[in-house]
Amino acid sequence: LEQNYYGNTKKIIQYVGSSSLITLNEQTKIILNAVVEQTKHMYFNDFIEFIYSTYPISKNDRYAYLDLPNLAKEYKTVAVNG
Repeated sequence: LEQNYYGNTKKIIQYVGSSSLITLNEQTKIILNAVVEQTKHMYFNDFIEFIYSTYPISKNDRYAYLDLPNLAKEYKTVAVNG
């Protein structure tokens, strides 16, 4: 744990190991590449605003646990039904 700019604690997560041990399916690679492509020119504040505008974040309270599989199902229902 480290202290952030505002005096709160933050957890740093970092992968230390060989990238050859990571295997991603083609759909995951496509999704990750699309996210990188869409956000690579954003400044920090723009990036944070983008993240906070996404369905899982905008539909939950700050610091709430995100049940991403269920939120994905919920989003699909909302997207299909309007």
